[in-house]
Amino acid sequence: MGTHIHVVVPVHNRRTVTEGLILDLCRQSWRDFTLFLVDDGSTDGTADMVRTHLPGTVVLQGDGTLWWGGALHLAYRTLCRRLHDGSSRADDLVLILNDDTRIGPAFLEQAATLLRPRSMLLARAFDLRTGRPSTAGVQVDWRRLQFDFQAPPEKITCFSTRGLVLRLGDFRGTGGFRPRLLPHYLSDYEFTIRAHRRGLAFQLADAFQLQVDLGTTGLHRIQAGSARDYLAKLFSKKAPANPVYFSVFVLLCCPWRFVPRNLARLWLGALRGLERSLRSRARPGPGRVAE
Repeated sequence: MGTHIHVVVPVHNRRTVTEGLILDLCRQSWRDFTLFLVDDGSTDGTADMVRTHLPGTVVLQGDGTLWWGGALHLAYRTLCRRLHDGSSRADDLVLILNDDTRIGPAFLEQAATLLRPRSMLLARAFDLRTGRPSTAGVQVDWRRLQFDFQAPPEKITCFSTRGLVLRLGDFRGTGGFRPRLLPHYLSDYEFTIRAHRRGLAFQLADAFQLQVDLGTTGLHRIQAGSARDYLAKLFSKKAPANPVYFSVFVLLCCPWRFVPRNLARLWLGALRGLERSLRSRARPGPGRVAE
């Protein structure tokens, strides 16, 4: 038997975006794969569209509250059950893809042939619009809590799950994701840090690449007209800098000697942002007379 690839794609109400990736999957040279579509409560017909293109798709249904960490943990539990009942094998592969990525026709074949034993292989991501490198391996500078998204292989701390490949047996050994603690952003970094601590090596390959539309998700810059609006956006699950989840990430992953300073850095930064929001709200705009 050849290597079977379980392709995991979480989706939520982005039918047009998702269809681009599905059409890419339909064109793959490696045909021994099953798509596991984690549909987190879509109301735009995404699942029906996917089944039209790939009739063998397994749809895992959510209710709109899974987010990224929950969607991947649902896929994790499903694949572990398949491994337990013998319908999947430990040396099968798991490939996690965002629906806003585009892949070439040899992408699955490369995943199957390039992955080394006891490793996590990550596709190098390039901006779909500009062609510039986006992310590869990530190095976390815990002293400053800064991230280098193009870290050299010897300095990699963690991976994204955008185009991540590992064997199903190794996937089971990670323990899955922690959606209650990290429902969305940083869930992938925590997962790969933990997997690395459990013996999985970080692997990159120059030929293994994908493209990503960087403008599709997230509140990467918070622009708020009031303190209430600022706080609502800051503490949203869609905010990468949400201080609650960032604090959880620090507590789970950061070397203990840097934890106090990083927690202080996070919350002081949130307070400074709130202060700037209050000041901008109080400052007279053009044509406005201060009271």
